[in-house]
Amino acid sequence: MSEYSIDDLVRLTGLTKRTIRYYIQTGLVARPEGERRAAYYGERHLETLLRVKRLTAEGFSLERVKALIEAPERVPSAAPAPGSVTVRSHIHLAPGVELSVDPLEAGLTNEELRALVRVLIERLAARQSQELP
Repeated sequence: MSEYSIDDLVRLTGLTKRTIRYYIQTGLVARPEGERRAAYYGERHLETLLRVKRLTAEGFSLERVKALIEAPERVPSAAPAPGSVTVRSHIHLAPGVELSVDPLEAGLTNEELRALVRVLIERLAARQSQELP
C-alpha cells in the first residue's frame, strides 16, 4: 500500500493543501491515517481527491459531488418500487425522439453524456437525410 504525505497529494492532484484540508473538513475525503505528524494518506485518499477534482471540473457542486461519492454502488432494479421518486434528464434529440437518463444510475460524466447525445443526433440526422427523396 502506498503512503502519501499531504505534499505528495498536492503534487499528484494539483490541488492546494488548503483545498485538500477543506475537503477533509467537509467530509468529502476521509481523515488521514495515523496521528498528527505521523499521519499519512493512502490510495483511497488519492483516488477520492482525483474523483472530486474531475467532478468539480465537470461542473458538479461540492454538495452533488459528496452525494455521488457517498452513493453506494447499486445494481439497477428491474422496476422502481411503488412510490419511489427518481430524477431524470430528458434530452430531445429529434421530433418524437427523447432520451431519458438517470444521472446517478447511468454513471456517465457530463462530457460522456454530451458525447453520446452528439452521436445520437448525428445518426438521427443522417437517417433523416437518407429518407428524403
